[in-house]
Amino acid sequence: MRCHLELDEPAQALETYRRCRQMLSVVLGVSPSPQTEKLADVRVVDKRTPLHARTSHP
Repeated sequence: MRCHLELDEPAQALETYRRCRQMLSVVLGVSPSPQTEKLADVRVVDKRTPLHARTSHP
């Protein structure tokens, strides 16, 4: 997702998120982490800000 966002490909980032969410649900029965959810919400991401400055890395 980060790579797609960095390449200004939000649709691909969201598709990656959807696949991630589905696999986590089906295989492990869990939801994505809050960090993943935040990264997936590209509607609130300011694209003018470099990715490393707008996401936290655990």
